[in-house]
Amino acid sequence: MKPIHYNLSLEPDLTAFTFKGKSQVEIDLEVPASTVCIHGKDLEIQVCNLRKESASSPVSRCDFDFDQKQQQIIVKLPSEMSGKIWLDFEFTGILNDMLAGFYRSRYIVDGETRYMATTQFEERDARAAFPCFDEPALKATFDLEFIVDSHLQGIANTAIKDEKTLESGKKSIKFNRTPRMSTYLLYFGIGEFEFLVDDTKSPILRIAAPPGKAQFGKFALDIARKSFDYGETVLKAPYPISKCDFLVVTDFAAGAMENYGAITFRENLLLTYEGKSSKLDYIRIAQVVAHEIAHMWFGDLVSPLKWKYIWLNESFATYFTYAIPDYFFPEWKSWETLVGDRGLGGMNRDSLIYTIPVELPGDEEVNIDASTAPIIYAKGAIIIRILEEFLGQEKFFKGIRHFLKKYEYDSASSEQCWEAFEEATGEPIIDFAHSWVNQPGFPCIEVSQEGAKVTLTQSRFTYLENQSSNLWVIPVHLNLYMKDGSNQTMAVVLKEKSVSFDLPADTLCFKLNKDQVGFYRVKYSLEHLDCLGNLIQKKVLCTLDRFGVQNDFYALTYRGDYQIKEYITFIQKYFSEDDSDLALDNIVENIGRLILISPKNRTSISEISKIFAESVLNRIGLDPQEDETMLRAVVRSDYLHIAAECGSQMAKDYAFRQFELLREGKDVPADNLGSILRIIAANKPETWQYMVDQSLNPDLPEGKKVLFLTALGAYKSKELLDKSLEFNLTDVPKRNRVYIVANVARNPEATKWIWGYYQANFQTFMKEFPISVLGNTLALVPSIGGIYHEEEVLKFLEMVQNMDPRAKGTAKMAAEMAQLYSNISKR
Repeated sequence: MKPIHYNLSLEPDLTAFTFKGKSQVEIDLEVPASTVCIHGKDLEIQVCNLRKESASSPVSRCDFDFDQKQQQIIVKLPSEMSGKIWLDFEFTGILNDMLAGFYRSRYIVDGETRYMATTQFEERDARAAFPCFDEPALKATFDLEFIVDSHLQGIANTAIKDEKTLESGKKSIKFNRTPRMSTYLLYFGIGEFEFLVDDTKSPILRIAAPPGKAQFGKFALDIARKSFDYGETVLKAPYPISKCDFLVVTDFAAGAMENYGAITFRENLLLTYEGKSSKLDYIRIAQVVAHEIAHMWFGDLVSPLKWKYIWLNESFATYFTYAIPDYFFPEWKSWETLVGDRGLGGMNRDSLIYTIPVELPGDEEVNIDASTAPIIYAKGAIIIRILEEFLGQEKFFKGIRHFLKKYEYDSASSEQCWEAFEEATGEPIIDFAHSWVNQPGFPCIEVSQEGAKVTLTQSRFTYLENQSSNLWVIPVHLNLYMKDGSNQTMAVVLKEKSVSFDLPADTLCFKLNKDQVGFYRVKYSLEHLDCLGNLIQKKVLCTLDRFGVQNDFYALTYRGDYQIKEYITFIQKYFSEDDSDLALDNIVENIGRLILISPKNRTSISEISKIFAESVLNRIGLDPQEDETMLRAVVRSDYLHIAAECGSQMAKDYAFRQFELLREGKDVPADNLGSILRIIAANKPETWQYMVDQSLNPDLPEGKKVLFLTALGAYKSKELLDKSLEFNLTDVPKRNRVYIVANVARNPEATKWIWGYYQANFQTFMKEFPISVLGNTLALVPSIGGIYHEEEVLKFLEMVQNMDPRAKGTAKMAAEMAQLYSNISKR
C-alpha cells in the first residue's frame, strides 16, 4: 500500500486560529485490502469517501476509527479491493502555538501584532495538518491550494500556478505540482510577506520576511546563490524546482528546516544588520544556509528509507555546512570550526556509556533531540570527512554522485548508500563504514613506547568505566618530528586490539591523529605530553594539532586519568604565549566547565584562570580588529567573560565603559556584546529591568534580544535569578524559553538551588515549553543538579523516562551526566 498523489486544499483562519481542509489521496493497493491505515492526529474528520474508478468517480461513504496511540485513521473499505483507489477527506484542525505541525507564528508590523500560519513537519507532524502516509519512504506528488483572506499571500514548495478571487471575497492560490517527495518536507505558509529576489538565473531565490525585514537578507541571499551553484556543479544533480524561498519565521523552535523549495529559518539565522550583527552571526548564517541547501539533495531528493537512516540527511548536510563555506571563503578556516566546535560536541556526547550509533538502532520511533542530534549531525559529518580522506576527494565525490543519481526522488538505507559508493569507486568500504556508523561510541588509543618500538592499543572511550569489547577500523596518521628539525608522516591501520611498529631511528617526538581528522582520543604518558608541549611552545605543531593535544589531555583529566592540577599546569606552561585561536577557545570552555562542576577547586582554578585570561586579552586586545577572523572574535569575547568571572578588574572596567556607551545609544562592538551584558549582569544588579526591557524591544533584531535574555541568567543574587525565571514563564516567547533556564543553570551561584526550582516547575514546563525547548532543559539542568542532589536527580529522571517515551534518550543521557558531574565534584 503506497500513496501516489495528493490533492490538498487548506483554508486557515488567522483570527480564530483554526483551519479547514479537503484532501484526496490516490493510493495503490498492491495486495487486496479491506482497510486503509493512514496517519492523522489532532484532526476532526467530517467526511471520508472512497472513489474506485478514478479521482472523479462517484463516492462511497467509508466508516473509520481513530487509533490515538498509533496516530492513525483506520478507514474501512466497503469490500476487499486492490489496485488504485482515491480517498477523500474533509477535516478541521487547530493552528496551535507549540511550534509544530500547522501552527501560528506572531510578527510585529508598526507596533501591531499579526499572525502567519506556518508548518514544521519533521519528523511526524504532517499528520497534524492533513491525513497522510507520514513516513519518509512513502513519497508522492502534491497539488496544493490555499484559500485565504484577500490581503494575505501564500508560499508553498513550488511556484504559484494560479491565483483568483472567489465569490466569498477570499482568494484561491494554487501551486505547481511538487516533485515526488516525503510529507515531512511539505511547507504551507500564509501571511504578509515582503520579498528580496535574486532572479539572475534558475532557480529564482527569494528571501520572504515580515514587512520591513526582507532587505536584511542580502548576505543570506548571496550565500544561497553560491551554495546552489556549488551543489549543482559539484554534485551534478540539477535542482528540480523553479524557485527556492528562504522564509523568516518568528516563532520557530529549530534553527532552520529544509522544506523542499521553501526553507524556514529563525530570524537571527537569516537576517543581518550592519553594525549590529557580529562576525559570528555572519558565519553562522552562511553555515546554516549551506546546510539547508545541501538538504535539497541529501534528504529532499534522496530521503531516508526509515527514520533510523536520518544520518543520510543530516551527516552529509553537516559535512557540506563546512565544505561549501570553505570552498568560497577559505580564510574562515571552516574545517577547524567543525573539529573544534560541532565535532567536539559530538565527541562529548559519544563519551557517555549510554550513546547511539550514527545509524540509529532498531525500528523504534526516532526522535531528533539533545541525545541524538550530536551523533547524527556532528559525529556523522566527521565520519564522512574521514571517508573522504580514506577514498580521496575524486572517488569520494564520484560515490556521492552515483548515490544521488541511483536513488533520486526515492529513499535509501545505509547499506544502499555504501553499496552505491563501492559500485562507483571500486573500493571496499563496508567494513570501515560499519565500524563507525553501526557501532556506538568511539575509541581511545593508548600509546606506549620502548625505544623505537611503539604500540597502539584501542579501547572504547567513556567518562565513566565501561565493559565494552568493541573494536574499530582506525586509519591512524602520525606526524613524526625528527631530531634535525624536519618532520615526516606515517600511516597505520589499527583493526585489532593493538598494533606495533618501529619509528625511524632519529625520531624526536610524534603525534597521532594528524590534523585532527580522526574521531578518537589519544592517551600519552606525561613525559610524552611534555615533549609535545615543547613543540607547542615553539609553534612547531599546527593549529589543529595544538588543539588536539590539549583537548585530549582535558578529556582524560575529566575522566580521571590525570589530575586537574596536571592539566592546568600544562596549559600554563605551554599555552601562555600561544596564538592558536582554536586551542585558546577550547581552553576557556574547559576552564569554565571546571569552575562550574568542581566547587571545591573553584577558587584556585579562578585565580590561575584570571592570570591566564588577562595574558590572552593583553596579547589580542580588548577591541575587535577589522581584519581578524571569526574565531579570534569569539576567543576575545569568551576570555572577557571568563576573566571577569574570575575577578579581573581590567575585563570588568572594559565592560562597564562599553555598557555606558550602549545606554547612551552609541555603538559597541557587536562581537563583544554578549560578554559585556553578562559581565554587567553579574556586577550591577540595578540593570535587571533594563535587560528585561531590551529583551522585549520590538525594534531590536532577534539575535540581539537573545543576548539580553542570556544576560538575565548571569545575575548573582537568587532574588534576581528567581525574577528572571518567573519572567521567562510569563513574558518570553516560547521559542526562546531555553535561554534563561540554561544560563541560570550554568551560573555557579545557582548550582545549589537550580535543581529544586526545576523539579518544582517541571509540570509547568511540560505544558508551556515546546518539546524541543523542554528537551534542551532536560539535557542540562538535572546534570548540574546532580552535583549536590545526585540521588534525587536520578529518581526524577527515571520517572521522566516512564512518563514520556519521547524523553527517554535525553533523560538517560542526563542521568549519566549527573553521575559524572557528581564524581568530578567529589574528586
